Amino acid sequence: MSSALPTTWTQRLMNPRKMVGFFRKLAHGQATGPALSDRRGAPLLDDHEQILHYLRSGKVSATAGGLARDVLDPAQPIIGPLYSQTDGMWLWPSDLPYYFEKYNVLLDEAFLAHVRARQYTPG
Repeated sequence: MSSALPTTWTQRLMNPRKMVGFFRKLAHGQATGPALSDRRGAPLLDDHEQILHYLRSGKVSATAGGLARDVLDPAQPIIGPLYSQTDGMWLWPSDLPYYFEKYNVLLDEAFLAHVRARQYTPG
């Protein structure tokens, strides 16, 4: 008999297991993450709109107190406030839906499989 406590939503929210969209060279990116400029212009997915809705529907996990800007546009317009979102398993920055919609950035295949397995419902 295991003495481990069941994982609660709050525990998963505060400690997601995987990250997507933290592109290197962004202020909030990961040094080992993919380059945003290399990921744009991917083929449009058949379920693009459902994935976009999923990205926009994640729960706020943490706020950064700053603004996200479009680093691919020379004018660097403001995207909006910067925060992290989660579905309890994956974590992504608040600017990822913008880059996915505007530049059709390529997302991690494991993340896409996860979204589809959840039938586009973040939780």
